Amino acid sequence: MVESMSPKSLTLQSPLTALPGIGPAVSEKLNKRHIKTVGDFLFLLPYKYQDRTKITAIKDLKYGESAQVLVTVQCSRVQYARQRTLVVDCYDDSGLLTVRLFHFSKAQMNLFRPDTRVLIYGQAVDGRGCWAMMHPETKVLKTVEKVQLSDKLTPIYPSTLGVGSEKISKWADIALACLEKEAIQDFSDDFLQKNQLASLKQALKAIHQPQVGQSENDILNANNPNLKRVVLDELLAKQIGMFRKKVQNQKNQAFAVNIDDALQSKLLKQLFFSLTPAQSRVILEIFADLQRPTPMHRLVQGDVGSGKTIVAFSAVLQAATNGLQAVVMAPTEILSEQHYHQAVKLLSSLGIGVVWLSGKTAVKKRRELLAQIADGSAQVIVGTHALFQEDIIYQKLGLAVIDEQHRFGVHQRLLLREKAKNSGKIPHMLVMTATPIPRTLAMSHYADLDTSVIDELPPNRKPIETILLADNRRAELVARINTLVATGQQVYWVCPLIEESDLLQAQAAEDIYEHLQQSLPNLQVGLLHGRQKNTEKAEIIVKFQ
Repeated sequence: MVESMSPKSLTLQSPLTALPGIGPAVSEKLNKRHIKTVGDFLFLLPYKYQDRTKITAIKDLKYGESAQVLVTVQCSRVQYARQRTLVVDCYDDSGLLTVRLFHFSKAQMNLFRPDTRVLIYGQAVDGRGCWAMMHPETKVLKTVEKVQLSDKLTPIYPSTLGVGSEKISKWADIALACLEKEAIQDFSDDFLQKNQLASLKQALKAIHQPQVGQSENDILNANNPNLKRVVLDELLAKQIGMFRKKVQNQKNQAFAVNIDDALQSKLLKQLFFSLTPAQSRVILEIFADLQRPTPMHRLVQGDVGSGKTIVAFSAVLQAATNGLQAVVMAPTEILSEQHYHQAVKLLSSLGIGVVWLSGKTAVKKRRELLAQIADGSAQVIVGTHALFQEDIIYQKLGLAVIDEQHRFGVHQRLLLREKAKNSGKIPHMLVMTATPIPRTLAMSHYADLDTSVIDELPPNRKPIETILLADNRRAELVARINTLVATGQQVYWVCPLIEESDLLQAQAAEDIYEHLQQSLPNLQVGLLHGRQKNTEKAEIIVKFQ
């Protein structure tokens, strides 16, 4: 049994098990969120605040806003529909309120008897002719029990692997008491005054323990010097950590690539267009990285249509020509297949062997591909997450290209690095994204990456017009599609889901497909998604092309 220490003997460096209520099991859960000492609770910050300082009359509730009400139960019942629901009809002197509980026990059903007083905190939404709250927090009161109101906002912490907000709040209060009695290193007073920032002690106390009379807007206001101070510390810690990774990366060894300018010219001659100055600049930046014996870590950002793919294939060609293997990884099978066909078209004529590895590759074909990857005859390997599965052994992995890098975490990038360990070198890493990232944010968040921006589109490109329509104007959009197709143009409609989902209120691709077929009977409408067979997908893509 773990005994907690006396509050007076605790320090910010004390282990979690020194706190009341934390044993080995809870400590292990918190460790997974990098909370290992008492002081770590200082930086597990509330994500919102509840106002339990007053009772709101039902008639004064506002849609979408959370409030605390004191009501009397009129009646309760269990409704059986798509989901079993406990419905409790309540009232106060000003109006009616319906409470719906989706997860409830028999004991709870027995609590909500007629004439029972209940203190409720939740978000007000429209009910059937009255206000409603879905699964609010409830406290059944005794007949004469006096309501105890808080004198300040209640901080709400993220539920950390099953550890509730109330417990975290208590431990954060203990950490604040330790902080109060310990000396910590902080920025100079001049720096804090010049930048209108609070001291670290003041900022943490103000965020964890709001003052009486403060509103949530006061605390979360961007100009709040306490919030600004904590944000600064988080960003600074993040950037220092990323720079440390970058410095550490420069101590690793990579294959130095000799650049073959003649071969690069042959690649470019196959194109039906000329590179933009921005593309040429970025290619030279990548080539300079590849020639060094330390691993490249470069982010290429450019809008859709700016030509990132040919930039990546220029690097792939040079790596393959130097006897190295290169992988090109995309987040979806459809995108990876497109990259594969482009790679075959551009690189095969230059003597480079290209293969495509998909999660749906047949067993026999997969065995053949794995053998080619292991013996090095597969020089360029295109695919999805399948590229870093356990049974794949690369002969000499020298370059990894990751498209739409925001769809992959740091963990996936590390897995690819691990795949190159048998050669004793770290592969060069080139990651690409079309998601616009302001340069300052790119420098901060991707401090472990050098950044290249393709900041111009090929000439004669028509300007892109972006329009946002409300869902109730869908009929106008369908009519617009009909008009565009009548002029010889094509349209594609991107949907977030393939089938209906209770989790996301979005229409699935199949629903949109059927709707367009019915609305536009004279047009050819196709359906393309990742669950189709490869032959089906190929047929649709060819028809669209």
